[in-house]
Amino acid sequence: MAGELTVPGDFDVFALFEVMDAKRMAEDLTWGQVNSRLAWMSKATFDRMRERGSSSCNHILPMIQWVGRAPEVFTVDASGGVHELLPDPSPGRWRWWWAHHDLAAQVDAKRRDLDLSWEEVAAAMGLGPSGAAAVRGIDKLRYGPPIGLAMIGARWVRRSAASFMSELPPAVFNSPPSRPKR
Repeated sequence: MAGELTVPGDFDVFALFEVMDAKRMAEDLTWGQVNSRLAWMSKATFDRMRERGSSSCNHILPMIQWVGRAPEVFTVDASGGVHELLPDPSPGRWRWWWAHHDLAAQVDAKRRDLDLSWEEVAAAMGLGPSGAAAVRGIDKLRYGPPIGLAMIGARWVRRSAASFMSELPPAVFNSPPSRPKR
């Protein structure tokens, strides 16, 4: 059940789930067991991703790592991307995290170097003028952009998704948000 994506670099979540399903069956696992192995999202989130074919850039990372493929393999026109496997995270309970602020800075730097408007950047990425707000807003997102937008952006700046990975220790995930001091 592959998605009908057309923008080079866009991420096909359904294609990832097809590869995951093959690995799941080869290892004789249920989807619940797969979710437990990934160990950081709820089963409901996992099921929604599988049904809708969409995800944030961060939720998708453990799945890509589990199947052992470069993220770019699951993109439209995969041959046009810079392929690099996600490095294995250190032992412990943490995962890679998209440094989407770095991605936003790279996109903006290229935009300025080429003297482009945000509308022109979106058009160059294949998103059309309506995608300008999404591209411009990558830096303002707390948890990162959708995986498709992140992958399209990485391709546009000619970098691999893996080059935008950041290590976050478990304390970052388990700590309550800090409150501003008065």
